Amino acid sequence: MSRDDGPRAATYSEGSLVDGRFRIVALLGRGGLSEVYRAVVTEPSGSLHGGEEVALKIVMPELLGSDKAISRFKREMRWTQRIDHPNVISVKDFVLLSHDGTELPCLVMELLEGESLVEYLERRGVMSGEEAKPIVCQMAAALDAAHRAGIVHRDLKPANVILVPRTADDVPRVVLTDFGVAREDKSTDLRDDSQSLTASNVILGTPDYLAPEQLELEEALPASDLYALGLCFYQMVTGSLPFEADSPLEAVFQRVQKDAPSPSLKRPDLEANLEKVILRCLARDPEDRYSSGAEIIRDLDGQNSGYLTAIPRRRVGTEVWVSLATIGILLLVAIVVAVIYASKGM
Repeated sequence: MSRDDGPRAATYSEGSLVDGRFRIVALLGRGGLSEVYRAVVTEPSGSLHGGEEVALKIVMPELLGSDKAISRFKREMRWTQRIDHPNVISVKDFVLLSHDGTELPCLVMELLEGESLVEYLERRGVMSGEEAKPIVCQMAAALDAAHRAGIVHRDLKPANVILVPRTADDVPRVVLTDFGVAREDKSTDLRDDSQSLTASNVILGTPDYLAPEQLELEEALPASDLYALGLCFYQMVTGSLPFEADSPLEAVFQRVQKDAPSPSLKRPDLEANLEKVILRCLARDPEDRYSSGAEIIRDLDGQNSGYLTAIPRRRVGTEVWVSLATIGILLLVAIVVAVIYASKGM
């Protein structure tokens, strides 16, 4: 989300009462499709409490004719509501707001009091390995939760990572946002029947942070998100992306054709373990990368890492419980039959 520095006036002014239950406090930012407002809930409804502050992400009025923009909003809500994790933004509701005789699609989201990873790096500069590690672990935990829910983010980048300060320690809470171009992982059985927003021959996401297979117009995989995580990690500890060229297109070609250079070439004091994690994330072949965010956390913070406790275990499917119950019943019947035959023989 970019800062509001354009000439276009905000759709809603400060103090406006929207939908009879949201009081606008301020415009927080504006992107290509939407505006985000800080608002206070004036009338409780559903999971929203009176006096609660929320963020309203609203489709810009001029995009109302775009079915793709509206579908993206609905998909973003569906994907994020499937994931219940402290490192993934919470989307509370999808509503239609009245404006000049039209209805604007709106996501009601938790309000994050923080800054993006982009802003953090601009303000603080290059991170030490120890400073970067807990942030990367939380990003990995968020991706692990999404992947377990059958969702590939497809656009992980510093702008979509929010750091929320906490008073308990110096480590911020990391929150992954913007699931607008996410899609279901086709390798899982959690797909629905919805149509994809895009054609298969269109690059989605921000090119600077896409995996080689995405740049070659192949299907995005959970491993593609982990590649993007490796790019973010590399940038956090070196101050730049691994592939630098005179043009963005040349940098893209390098990412597809070459192995990533070692971050220690730019940061000689970087811990060997962290470099190993980064380079495994940045393997060109998805099969050579980590299989999950949980694996990354284990390599960075140990088998008993506190970040692993926030990763939900896979739920045992209903069919598994039915099978177990069936086996139990058959065993019980076998025991009863054996007892009957034994009693007749006595």
